[in-house]
Amino acid sequence: MPNILLCFTNNISLENWNNSGSLSRELIYIEKFLKNNYTFSLLTYGNSKDEEIELASYINVIPIYKVIKRLSNKYLNNFFHLIRLLKVSFILKEIDIIKSNQLLGSNIAILIGLLFNKKVIVRIGYEPNLNITYDKFLPAESRNKSINKFFIMKFYFFCLFSYKLCDHIICTTKVQ
Repeated sequence: MPNILLCFTNNISLENWNNSGSLSRELIYIEKFLKNNYTFSLLTYGNSKDEEIELASYINVIPIYKVIKRLSNKYLNNFFHLIRLLKVSFILKEIDIIKSNQLLGSNIAILIGLLFNKKVIVRIGYEPNLNITYDKFLPAESRNKSINKFFIMKFYFFCLFSYKLCDHIICTTKVQ
């Protein structure tokens, strides 16, 4: 059976999805693959609580903060993602296709694809560099001032990195 890995957006857990109602919506999509003999793994930014949420038997939950807990320093925490992935490599080696659910979750999907030579699908809801107001990503004290040019460049290169290193992009908007 082909195995798909869905990478959650940074710091989003299965518990977050369950509490927000997103889980039931996403399960409808996943169930279509399960009916066609796929298995699904969910790489979440959760802890052991994510494993307690009841799912179909063909859905494997991989909560990376169970492996090594979340650190308060975001740069150090991001570095530890590599170590977390290596600790669950025995599971990741069995994956056939890796998919991100949002552009901001694509970095971990691409990293796994590079480490284990797997195909990566990046799903985006819209092309952010054409359709986004950057103010909403800026810290509150910087909003309504001139747009932070460093942030725009950083985000542009993040998108470029994701698009160049993935194998396929799915954009779910009708806007062109």
